[in-house]
Amino acid sequence: MCQPNDVNHDMASSWLSNTVSEAQHQEEELQSTAMLPITLPTQMDGSLYSLDTVDYDQQDILLEVMNKVHEWIQYANPDNKSQSVLWKLFQPMRLMVIGAAGTGKHILINTIITAI
Repeated sequence: MCQPNDVNHDMASSWLSNTVSEAQHQEEELQSTAMLPITLPTQMDGSLYSLDTVDYDQQDILLEVMNKVHEWIQYANPDNKSQSVLWKLFQPMRLMVIGAAGTGKHILINTIITAI
């Protein structure tokens, strides 16, 4: 005769097996698309950062970063062989954002992330 504990054990065992199988299937699908979900940073009110979010004195920095990203994309996808030679000459940007508390460092960085 079937005991109540046996029924609960069988249900829990099949639930666990199904849950693991489903998670593995979802992981395989995610890996097959080679895309991971990306979450953009948001402001305190829940809105996304935009290019007009940065202060006037930070706009030059933002413009330089965006120009470097544009250059990187052009060199990474050459239209002709002469540009593929230029890829070897590409110099990555190294940038350190410093400033006192409250100067908007995180706003600049999150705006760059959102823009890219």
